[in-house]
Amino acid sequence: MKPTKIVIPNRRNEKLVGLLHETGSKEVVVLCHGFRSDKTNKILKNVATALEKEKISSFRFDFSGNGDSEGTFYYGNFNSEAEDDLHYVIQHLSSSNIMNRLVPVILGHSKGGDVVLLYASKFPDYIRNVVNISGRFDLKNGVRLGDGYMEKIKEQGFIDATEGKSCFRVTQESLMDRLNTDMHQACLNIDKQCKVLTVHGSDDTVVPGEDAKEFAKVIPNHKLEIVEGANHGYTKHQKELVSIAVEFTKTAIVEQHNLLVVFGRWLIIVMIVVTFYMSVFDHLIKD
Repeated sequence: MKPTKIVIPNRRNEKLVGLLHETGSKEVVVLCHGFRSDKTNKILKNVATALEKEKISSFRFDFSGNGDSEGTFYYGNFNSEAEDDLHYVIQHLSSSNIMNRLVPVILGHSKGGDVVLLYASKFPDYIRNVVNISGRFDLKNGVRLGDGYMEKIKEQGFIDATEGKSCFRVTQESLMDRLNTDMHQACLNIDKQCKVLTVHGSDDTVVPGEDAKEFAKVIPNHKLEIVEGANHGYTKHQKELVSIAVEFTKTAIVEQHNLLVVFGRWLIIVMIVVTFYMSVFDHLIKD
């Protein structure tokens, strides 16, 4: 089935554009792209397609300033993407007045992996399962802005950078936003009840595999999966990556269902007990 275009306003009332893969399930898994990417990323598309085959709905969207979404592109913006974009997407999907869905899992690739982890650290009541695909642990590393970038940006307030065929401006403010984002502290703040899966390719030359191991050391409830031979984009290992992500998601949904069933049964028992004692109390008053 062709995905449906959905537009969701973020905190700044900018229109975030996404695609809903609708299967009719109560649950919707939210998929987040990485740096200089968008909702058409191959990993997100393949995960969405695989989830659809399992009758699980998903939503992949463009962060502000990326893809079809409104807003200005910023180099850093990690916390803003978590608080101003992702949070508003999840609220829109889960609001009883709008879509009334459950978001059991959030998944992000590369920078998106960091964003979903930051989200879990900031909004523990909203999410209980996170998939971090090839996220970077130390954001002071991997700054590919050329020699002497710090001096240049301090001197003129910005530098123009290129990545592949694209050119983008990096302001001093956006650079410092990245450098000051502490993933170590954020991971320590993730609730122990929140399950985190980190997937990383053994041949990733963009984000070293050591970063994945650092996440495993710090996050309380964590599972690490290394995909042997995979690069940062999992070019030749899409099947393995997707299988790992989908199995984690299916398990998370089953566990959530079981929890809701148990809660529902206890709620019924409580209501019966309360009703009984209220009737007894009412009878005593009448006597």
